[in-house]
Amino acid sequence: MNDVQCAGYVQCPACKSVVYDPQFKLVRIAEPCPDCGAANEYRRIWPSIIAHHWIEAINSYELQKPEDHNMLAVMLCAMSEVMMESLLTQILLHQGARNAHIDILLDSHEGRSRQVQLFKQLCGQSVKESLNAVNMINFHDAWETITRSRNKFVHGTPPGDLFKEFPEEDDLVTVRTQILMAFRLLHNAYAV
Repeated sequence: MNDVQCAGYVQCPACKSVVYDPQFKLVRIAEPCPDCGAANEYRRIWPSIIAHHWIEAINSYELQKPEDHNMLAVMLCAMSEVMMESLLTQILLHQGARNAHIDILLDSHEGRSRQVQLFKQLCGQSVKESLNAVNMINFHDAWETITRSRNKFVHGTPPGDLFKEFPEEDDLVTVRTQILMAFRLLHNAYAV
């Protein structure tokens, strides 16, 4: 299965956009940002270190048997919550919120469903509409599907049925390979 490709994403300190730079040209501070032209400032590695830890765990996880699909779904959903919290933080900062208020607001919006509601309140459209606008609807649909599978696995599966239903490998591959691109596009649309 394809890995999450995390190397090469950086955030410009001037315009705050996240740029995919697989050739690492932007490591050289004299290289201008392709979005705003700013140079001579160090770029921040994106996504957060916590997301990088999830990426490492996800990339080291092998799908050797169908039961492994549930554990990968749990890890991908955890990573997506980390990414969504980071995105919401950046949106709130962009809108002028203070750190103390951001912490309180995010604490009251833990979990994917509450995060998605907060996104709609802040951005005026749903995550699904936003992803559709940037041609990432397949990602959204796969993300929804594995989230339902994860919730069923974690919260509602009787022990005897624990390994009878699994997320589809296609959905896992879609989320695994497109998660950073989807969140980068959302970040650049709403947090810069």
